This record gives sequence, structure tokens and C-alpha cells, in this order.
Amino acid sequence: MGIVNTTPDSFYPGSRISPGDTAALDAMIDEKPDIIDIGGESTRPGSLPVTVEVELARIKPAIEYVSSSTDIPISVDTTKPRVLEGVLDYNVKYANDISGFADPGMALLSSEHDLRYILMHMRGTPENMQQLSVYKDAVAEIMTFFYGKVAELTNFGLSLDQIIVDPGIGFAKTPETNIDLVRHISSLNMGLDLLVGTSRKSFMKKISGTEPERRLYGTLASSIYLMEHGVNILRLHDVSANREALKNYSMISGY
Repeated sequence: MGIVNTTPDSFYPGSRISPGDTAALDAMIDEKPDIIDIGGESTRPGSLPVTVEVELARIKPAIEYVSSSTDIPISVDTTKPRVLEGVLDYNVKYANDISGFADPGMALLSSEHDLRYILMHMRGTPENMQQLSVYKDAVAEIMTFFYGKVAELTNFGLSLDQIIVDPGIGFAKTPETNIDLVRHISSLNMGLDLLVGTSRKSFMKKISGTEPERRLYGTLASSIYLMEHGVNILRLHDVSANREALKNYSMISGY
């Protein structure tokens, strides 16, 4: 899954594009991700929400362009049903909801339009989530969250095949918790597709002291580990580099 942020304030400057930046969109298309995830609201720690109108104005030109340029399915990174509804005329196949299923409208739209729904573990909002990052047993608490929310989602008409779970690396979690979750990622296998986004995230600073611009190598290492331990979907800024690393690892290891 390739990341496109039509935002001025996402944590990694290299991922930010203006809504009409077709060259950047072409570059992502050329990397041939399996899915292109397009978002218009930053979810970095401390970020504030934007209105439906602002979010749609940011993502709609990008979604229109990608939809007209390629058959690659589109994921909409939003927590707002009205935003999702506003782009359903295009090649949208995934709803990426980082809120932890805060609004039932997201599930209803996903069910009605046969979208795959990405359920991410989250506490609070991006504005306050770093104050909610203490766990006794993060793996156990996240699994309890998943089982409860998946049951709710099926009550809204979603099949288990439509649901993808995401532990929410970097969301309401300390660097130590993020590292522990990656290390024990296979413990989050509940028979559903599992998505993980470690790309250039801040826990890597705890390991190597690097800023986002220098975290590609850490991302490659985590991608290899995650793939080897059962993760189905990797959410990435650098699709080609990760694909090459994974391909080489797979060939060498026989995995």
C-alpha cells in the first residue's frame, strides 16, 4: 500500500503533496503499489482535525487523477463518512479508518458499497493520543479491542473477509510499545488480513537516532520482519525500495 498525503503537515515531509501535484501522483503510480492510500488530514501526534470540506478539497483531485490514470485500487484514509461518501464514484475499494471505528457511518458505507474496511487500534484522537499511551499488556489489550470492534462491524453488515486489522503503530503508543508490537506482531494474528504501517515512524529514532528523512533503512528492516511474521499489507512511503528488499530477502531465504 503506497501512501499519498495531500496535507501540508504530515510527519514525513517527503510524503506531502499538493492536491493538484500530478507528477507526484504519477511517481506513486509508477511504483506499482497494490493499493494507493490517499489522505487529506494529518494524523501525526498533536495534529488538529480539518473540516469535511477541507479534507474533500484536498483528496478529491488526487483521487480523480489516480482513478483516471490507473486501475490500482484506491484506499481513502479518513475517519469521516461524508468524506468517504464524497469520493465513492471513483475506484475506491478500501476505507482506512484510523479512529478505531468511532463513527458507525464508516462501517455502513463500507458494507453498502462492498469496500474493505481497515480497523486500526487507537485511543483518543491525534491531538491527545500521546497522553493515552500506557498499557499493562499492549498485545492483549489490542486483541481485546479487535475482537470487540470486529463483532460490532459484523453487526453493521461487514463480512470477516472485508475487515482488515491494523495495530496502529505510532498511535497512542510509546516508542517502546511500538517496538514490542512489531516484535510480537504474529501474536496479533486472528485470522483476518493484517496491515501494519511502520514506514519512517518515530520509534525508529529510539533505535537509530534518525529523523524521518533517514529512516528508509529502518523501514526496510521492519518490512522484512513483518512479512516474515504474517503481515499481509505493508503501508509504505517507498514502495519500490521495499518491494526490492522483500524480493531479495524472499529469494535468498526461500520464504
